[in-house]
Order: sequence, then structure tokens, then C-alpha cells
Amino acid sequence: MASEVVAGCVIPLRVADHPALELCNTGAGWTQSDHGRLSPAKDYLVDARTLLVWAGTVGVLCPVEVTEGERAAAADPAAAARAVAEAVRLRAALYALCTTAPQVWGTEEMDRPVAGLRAAVAAAVRVSSLRPIGDSRSTWDGGPDPLRRPVHRLALLGMSLLADIGPAAVGRCAGEGCGWLFLNRGGRRVWCLMPLCGNRAKARRYAERNRKAEGRSG
Repeated sequence: MASEVVAGCVIPLRVADHPALELCNTGAGWTQSDHGRLSPAKDYLVDARTLLVWAGTVGVLCPVEVTEGERAAAADPAAAARAVAEAVRLRAALYALCTTAPQVWGTEEMDRPVAGLRAAVAAAVRVSSLRPIGDSRSTWDGGPDPLRRPVHRLALLGMSLLADIGPAAVGRCAGEGCGWLFLNRGGRRVWCLMPLCGNRAKARRYAERNRKAEGRSG
């Protein structure tokens, strides 16, 4: 997958146009187990520092908050590991909710992701305070814990995404082994990045046509 190195951490390129979808894209090559659990073949959330640095690049944290989180992670590795696990659970819930057909909503299959997002949002609201963001608007700040703050903010952003935009406006890359998500309000976008998955698909189709042509000529 397409990635970059920021402050020594390998993180995915930003392609989604929404932080909650960018969280989903910290995993790639999503598959579903026999027990119905979604998991990615490639996982960028390898530790708390990567989570914090990534959250800074997508605008969920400001630089001061990233530094504060890094200090907290170094002081309490167990709490840092719990924050990463919380982010991974939220990511799986959001990915399922954003990629499931509308007719499946309300079924037993969706109980786990719905419960996961509900718990994450409730935890975020419980510890958050309202802060002004301009134009007489306010938002929940994610609470005082510098390690859990990015997860709390992402839970609230994910809930807003589903409520205000809806999964019908979310596209999933058609690239083999990809599955990255992005806003796709017009329904025309097919690839996360044309130079990446789009060109690879074109190359595979070209090679397949050549193989078929050689087979006919032989």
C-alpha cells in the first residue's frame, strides 16, 4: 500500500477526505473471519506513537497534543497499548458500518459493529467537554487523557459521518488487496489512488489480454 514516513513512523497516505475513513485506511486488505470479525492483512497501527503521529497528520490532534501523548505513552506503556487496542476496535466497527449494504442494517450481523461504535461514542461523550470552534459552534474535545483523546475524537467523527453523510456516500477501492475507503458522493470514484491501484489493475488487464491473445495464436 501507499505510505509515507512521518517523524519516524510509517503511516498510510491520506486518500479518504475524512478522518474517520482515514482511520479505516490504517488497515488494508480487509477480510472477514469465520466468526464474522473483520481484520486487515496490513496494519499500520503498530504502536501508540504511530497512532499519535498519524492522528496529527489527519488533523485529529494538534502538534502540542501529539507531543503530550508521546510523553504519556512513554510514561505508561500499558495505557498506551490499551489506547491502540481501543483504536483498532473502533476502526473495525467503522469499517463494517461504512461497507455494509443498507439492507443488512438492523440485522444480527451488525450487532457487533453497532455496539462497538455506541460504546466508543458513549465513552467519548462521558469524558469530553464542549469547546468552541467558531461561528457560534461547539464540539466535544475528546477529554483530558492524551492517549485516549484521538480515539474519542475519531469515534465522534465517525458517528457524525454516518449520521450526516451516510455509508452510501462512502466508496471502497476496487484494487486487489486494498479496500481503502474514501468519500464518494458522486459515485464516480473507483480507486483510492489512480497511480496506485488504478494503474495496477490496468496492468493486470493488459497482461491478461496478452496471455489470451498468445493462447489463441498458439
